Amino acid sequence: MLAEKKEGRGLLQSVPVSHLGRAICLHAMGRSAEAGACLDTALSLCKRYNALQVAFGCHLARAEIALDTHDDGAVHGALKKAMRIGREKGYANAYFWSPRVMTRLCARALREEIEPEYVRRLIRQRKLMPDACAIEMEQWPWLVRIVALDGFKILVDGIPLQYARKAQHMPLALLKVLLALGGANVPTHQVADALWPDSDGDTAHWSLATTLRRLRKLLRHPEVILLRDKRLTLDTSICWSDTRAFLHMANQIKHVAQTGMENDDAVEMAERAIAGYRGHFLGDENWATAIITKREQLRRSFLKIVEWLGMQHEGSQNWDRATDCYEYGLQIDASTEWLYRRLMKCHQRLGCKTEALKTYDRCRCMMSAEFGSCPSPKTEAIRQAILETA
Repeated sequence: MLAEKKEGRGLLQSVPVSHLGRAICLHAMGRSAEAGACLDTALSLCKRYNALQVAFGCHLARAEIALDTHDDGAVHGALKKAMRIGREKGYANAYFWSPRVMTRLCARALREEIEPEYVRRLIRQRKLMPDACAIEMEQWPWLVRIVALDGFKILVDGIPLQYARKAQHMPLALLKVLLALGGANVPTHQVADALWPDSDGDTAHWSLATTLRRLRKLLRHPEVILLRDKRLTLDTSICWSDTRAFLHMANQIKHVAQTGMENDDAVEMAERAIAGYRGHFLGDENWATAIITKREQLRRSFLKIVEWLGMQHEGSQNWDRATDCYEYGLQIDASTEWLYRRLMKCHQRLGCKTEALKTYDRCRCMMSAEFGSCPSPKTEAIRQAILETA
């Protein structure tokens, strides 16, 4: 009798499963409205038959459709329902599971802080590999995370790495140089030259081999650093760095800026990029040319994003947000004169003459202390125009 009930329940659940499968096929054919109707039917049947795992799959499919049709509100709602069911029931699979789709949905759920612990557990359990949509996401459950835009910090399996600084000086220096040189397909001789500039080739080679072995042991996941054809690479499928994430976003924003397209997603990405830039690359470490070069590259990219985002806000006459943008730019890089000019103009637009003149005074003090000079004629002209206003 019990077996008959189980068999009957399985047969009944196959009905909403078939509607779910049809919805996925219709969406793949570009018939998303029909797919949505199929999901409505499937979810109604799920409720009748208490088919929670099918409902889990239905909400995931609805989130995928909403994501593809740029319906952000529907994406959030569907993901919230799906991940709540998944957490409560401990699901690690769904009907018509697709790793590609689940990677996108999990990345979106983490970005919107939807059941983050369950989603990270699901990613680890199913060994989902991050794609382009997850590159900049610190929230993804990376095996190793490296922060270099706010001092230097390493997290292994989500836990800050503890080490004796003096004992691990050279392995950490190797990792810093690898980051500075791009982190991918870096010739070993370039790394060796940066770390042991006064050593001959053989000595530097053996020193690098020993130091690489120590670094892999320190990170606890040897596979994080690949060595192939005398080139070193950080495996970006399991290792995240804030420098790479920032440059990924910077390149996408640069493309939008060059094409002149209006893009709300780019504005959001620019805000994330700026927020993630908490300080200059490796602070004030200047012991390797590669580090200094990388710091300047990242600094220029940061300032370009600040300028682009600030101008977007100015174009929308959102002077408060433009002001916040430029203020953050100055918090990170107080020696950039054009930021003071943009900030003075925003305060002027807001009718805050006093604040605009205070900004000029900040600029004048900075120019005197940093460069032993006065503000440029452009800055002086803005100050004069502010003084002449009623």
